[in-house]
Amino acid sequence: MSDQENPGRKIFYTLLKVALLIISLSAIFFMLVAYSVWSAERDANVFCDQIALGADIIPIIKQFEKQTGFERKPGDKVPARHYGFPDEGFDNDGHTFLFPALMFSNAYCQIALTENGKVKSKIAYFQAD
Repeated sequence: MSDQENPGRKIFYTLLKVALLIISLSAIFFMLVAYSVWSAERDANVFCDQIALGADIIPIIKQFEKQTGFERKPGDKVPARHYGFPDEGFDNDGHTFLFPALMFSNAYCQIALTENGKVKSKIAYFQAD
């Protein structure tokens, strides 16, 4: 029997194709989300791992801003991916560097400083929002 003789078979194959398309698009979307999260976590871990304890924070900030394509000039606003400038009202005892994933989720590299601006601890983590 051909498809013209059996319209139910044609409808079945059309619905099957639509279902496979929906499943494929959903799988691609979830793979993109997973890659985005993995990439942000990896970038935060690599950035944090490169920072030596006892290092000065100023070259670290300059390196981060160069990597993200934002170089801060005196008097400019705080970049959205970096928090911790004392002249902008943040505490002087630490800096937080953001590595965006998908939508509002971010990976972070958080650095605590000594009184003289040297790195005393660091941690990388991911927060999903």
